[in-house]
Amino acid sequence: MSLINTHFDHTGDNFRFQNIACFDDNFEIENLNKGHSNQFCKTFMQPGSYRNLPSGFEPNEYKINPSKITKKLKHLDQLDIGERVLTIHHTPGHSPGSICIEDKEHCLLFTGDTYYRGTIFLHLPGSSYGKFVESCAYLNSLIPRIEALCPGHNECFAPKDDMTFLHEATNDVNLDQIKFDVNNESKLYQFEHFNLRLPLT
Repeated sequence: MSLINTHFDHTGDNFRFQNIACFDDNFEIENLNKGHSNQFCKTFMQPGSYRNLPSGFEPNEYKINPSKITKKLKHLDQLDIGERVLTIHHTPGHSPGSICIEDKEHCLLFTGDTYYRGTIFLHLPGSSYGKFVESCAYLNSLIPRIEALCPGHNECFAPKDDMTFLHEATNDVNLDQIKFDVNNESKLYQFEHFNLRLPLT
């Protein structure tokens, strides 16, 4: 089974799976149903934006095929994948159907695009900074039972304290205590291990 957050940078091989699970959100499901054209994909594949492409991969031909959802996920659903049971946490903000996945037995939280060390995008179609703030507060409440974070980008593991730092950062932004730079028609707030990119308005 492919278990997915639904932005295009995570869904390119979905069509290879017979069973695809997605949070039950119309915006996300419609994006998966239609896929993405090569013209769309090329805008994110400029020279320097990737490295070590596999032999035979041709950016000028690449597209993302449509995905057919076979399971719609709900908040706090339990998924038994054989050797472990996973808990689904709905964490909208980056996108309306964003999820984090908790492995309670091993005390791990897979944070997807809700948290990673790097620039977290909150300015995209479907993004909501208000929802993101709520999701960060919710995830921070889970931290006492978590030992490590498993982000969706850049690094496989991150200290669980990063989630508390993220929660505090969103509060500081809300209180207008953090300066930002205007970058690529968005506001960029910079912190020690991550950045938050918000819309200008």
